[in-house]
Amino acid sequence: MMTALERSFIDTFGQPEADLVFKAAREHAWSGRDELTQLVLVMGGVEDTSTDEGDDPFGWAVNIALSYQCMEVARYREHHGFTMPWDNLLAWCRDHRDGLMAANKDDLADKAGSYAELLG
Repeated sequence: MMTALERSFIDTFGQPEADLVFKAAREHAWSGRDELTQLVLVMGGVEDTSTDEGDDPFGWAVNIALSYQCMEVARYREHHGFTMPWDNLLAWCRDHRDGLMAANKDDLADKAGSYAELLG
């Protein structure tokens, strides 16, 4: 079921960018797996049921992607395929701060990258 947070993101940035958020988050959430297994799972669209995505999987995914700076740092953006402007994303995140905070299942998100700027 799509949450309001996910619907807003898709309305603002499009479904392809939303799909990339999930893909990036799951790639990092599975980082304990060997690279070949990760690649096979991601390319095959297999969802890892051991990942705790909480009640708002999209909010969880945005938190992970922000934590790892996937949508901010140029080389990470390129790696993951993000095209939305960082400033626009940051403004969207600020507008949806409460929803992102409620969906935060990743302690790293509280400490890493521009997430501190987002929460500030």
